[in-house]
Amino acid sequence: MSGMTKTEGAARLIWAPVLLFLALTAAQATWGFSFAAHPGFTYGNDDAFISYIYSRNLAETGVLSFNPGDAPPVEGFSNPLHVAFGTLLTLLFGQEALYPVWALIGAACVAGAILLTARFAAARLGPVAGLFVGAALALSPPLWVHAGSGLETAVVLLLQVLLWRSVTLLAEAEPGGAAARRALGACLLWVVLLVGFRTDGFIWAVFAAVWLVMCGRPRPALALVGAAAAAFFAIMALRLAYYGLPMPLPFYVKVSGPHLERFLTAGRLLGGMTLKSGFLLPLLGLALAGLLWLRALVAGPGRRPVGGMSMGEMSGTCPGPCRAGTAPRRRPRVGLAEQSEQGRAPSALRHTGARPRTRRRPRPPGPVPRR
Repeated sequence: MSGMTKTEGAARLIWAPVLLFLALTAAQATWGFSFAAHPGFTYGNDDAFISYIYSRNLAETGVLSFNPGDAPPVEGFSNPLHVAFGTLLTLLFGQEALYPVWALIGAACVAGAILLTARFAAARLGPVAGLFVGAALALSPPLWVHAGSGLETAVVLLLQVLLWRSVTLLAEAEPGGAAARRALGACLLWVVLLVGFRTDGFIWAVFAAVWLVMCGRPRPALALVGAAAAAFFAIMALRLAYYGLPMPLPFYVKVSGPHLERFLTAGRLLGGMTLKSGFLLPLLGLALAGLLWLRALVAGPGRRPVGGMSMGEMSGTCPGPCRAGTAPRRRPRVGLAEQSEQGRAPSALRHTGARPRTRRRPRPPGPVPRR
């Protein structure tokens, strides 16, 4: 490439999966399944239509209920921020434009999530891996459908990716430094928004907190859990004051019956998601990460059993000792030749436990003694 370095060329190629995704999303919305043309769906997906009715009623009558004449009002949604932003969009563009605007926002959010993930993979594994990851996401038909559904799903996906990246930066940053404070602030923001867009958004705060504990960062983990709890109970207090119920009405409708029956139903749903919806691979990855961490924890502070590396170093997200209660330190990457010059064993020898060959000191110049 004339006038362009390889790094600049690879950075531009990262946009190719994003453009591919947008083209495929537009194609399926035009010639494939489209919520706009589905019989009975006046505005987008059926769940999105419910949220739009609440947004319209709040914008026009000031009553947050599916039927403005209900006394007391009834809450039939579990995505407060989606309804709140929908109210603002209704005031700005009108109800007829609500679904198209949310569809455009959804496509932009999924495209942003693909771009961030591809860039992360390219920075850690190289530009080819970044393109492969981006293309794999761009060629996923469920993402095409959800991007144009008008639901909050696309926004939640982008928030999850942002939280994941911020948690990674927080785990790698020097404790107490400016970079760590910025990453923690971003994590807190993404957690609060996740809880606001979905009632079950606190789950991702728990996942992030568990990962930070595994990387030896218990204080930021506690801060994330506290932020998620504060946002969750604040929304609960507002709901209790307005509707008289601590949880959304769909919770009471969908989650009912004896506790044993609930657990059995949840198990069947989780099994269906695992086998039919591609949830098996993330579960296996999470289980493997937990097993590696437990193995390193049981080995003790003086041993590093997984190939001479901690679980965080293997994943590239937690340099240094990755044990609960110890703060990781940034370790500079040094080549084999420089390691030998500094008197350190090469990494390959450290991982195998073999001793490096020591150089013999040269003899001082002088006559060779005769026998």
